[in-house]
Amino acid sequence: MIRLFVALPIPEHVHHVLQTMCHGLNNARWVPEENRHLTLFFIGEVEHGLADDIDMALSHIDMDPVDVTLDGLGFFAKKERVHTIFSRAKRTERLLHLQKKVESALVRAGLPPETRKFTPHVTLARMKPVPVAVAESYCASHHHPEEITFTADHFTLYSSRLTPEGSIYTAEVNYGMGGYVPPFDLDPGDDILSESLA
Repeated sequence: MIRLFVALPIPEHVHHVLQTMCHGLNNARWVPEENRHLTLFFIGEVEHGLADDIDMALSHIDMDPVDVTLDGLGFFAKKERVHTIFSRAKRTERLLHLQKKVESALVRAGLPPETRKFTPHVTLARMKPVPVAVAESYCASHHHPEEITFTADHFTLYSSRLTPEGSIYTAEVNYGMGGYVPPFDLDPGDDILSESLA
């Protein structure tokens, strides 16, 4: 089995800005730079054969580059207890369109559609649940630039391996947009994805 998700990688200059906000929250586990991304679709665990079908489906997505804007801090809570702090991304028409194209491709490959509303974000910290007031205080006291914008010219299929020290994410395949050729890719139908994760 392979644990997979599709996401937009974060450019270096954005990481530098996000890093300035990663402090001042007791007991927070700050996400390391190499693990930050903007998830488009969480796939979960699949068989190796389906992973190749997923690769094939994603390789057929035709999409121009997408401008992404991070514009503030937010948090996810359950039962009035916050477990995640993030940098929020604007729900622009282009970003939503890309997410829908990714989801449609994955459904055609045999995956069920996402049941949750797409909330584009970059996770900064995870923690044992804390009161909402704690998260609100952090978000109010830590400066988030009015806007951090970058252009996504490719999206990536990542694998995720769980370890006692935390998750390890590996970029398995990059898919270019608007004619951009990523640094590495797989030919449609190639079996390298399955072999690399076997």
